[in-house]
Amino acid sequence: DAYPLISLNGLTDTDSDGIPDLCDQNCLDLGMLQDVYPLGIIYVNDDSICDNKTESCGHSWGNAFTFLADALAVSNANESIWLAQGAYFPGETNFDSTELDYFELKNNQKLIGGFSDDGLATMVEDANPQLYISVISGDIGHDDDMDALQRTKKYDDIASSNSYTLISASDYAGHIFIEGVTLTGSTSSAIAISVSGLTIKNSVVMGVSGENGSAINIQNNLNCDVLIENVVGLH
Repeated sequence: DAYPLISLNGLTDTDSDGIPDLCDQNCLDLGMLQDVYPLGIIYVNDDSICDNKTESCGHSWGNAFTFLADALAVSNANESIWLAQGAYFPGETNFDSTELDYFELKNNQKLIGGFSDDGLATMVEDANPQLYISVISGDIGHDDDMDALQRTKKYDDIASSNSYTLISASDYAGHIFIEGVTLTGSTSSAIAISVSGLTIKNSVVMGVSGENGSAINIQNNLNCDVLIENVVGLH
């Protein structure tokens, strides 16, 4: 637990992220905080108008985060991030994005794309990544030769300095899960993990460039499991 006193004080932690669902004054006095996302799901839709600087975002499709980076910034271990169809870029909340920007997942987090932007999805099974394309793109300069869905479909469509990698795991994250996304336009690897496990399913990797270009770069993964299922790689 993030707060070991949860179990000692009979508090509930529905999503097992180590933070109590509810926190009364006694709980606060013990130095704990209430879980902002007690169901363990954070919603992201690039068409959302929720302003996370002035509003609380991510509790439903109706107030989804606009940027994936903002959702990950407030997320905790064991939570799921649901991505509506659209395009998401590392460093997208910065005005000075660099090739070093990427999306970082925490321990046991699940990044799940393929949801319609109609706001009706209530279960993971509602995702359809072949119909509702959730693109994670390294084209931070927005100048690649992209298609209508903002996918850099071939590595020679990369125009300038894109992100080296798209997704990584925090140090000693344990395991991360990725499902239903299209990874495109990075210049080294789509996913880079070290000392962490990985499960990736029902996803597409396309337009990855670089001397060491690869779909997945795995290092120092002794005793860490990697499961790759139904992942299509396109050059």
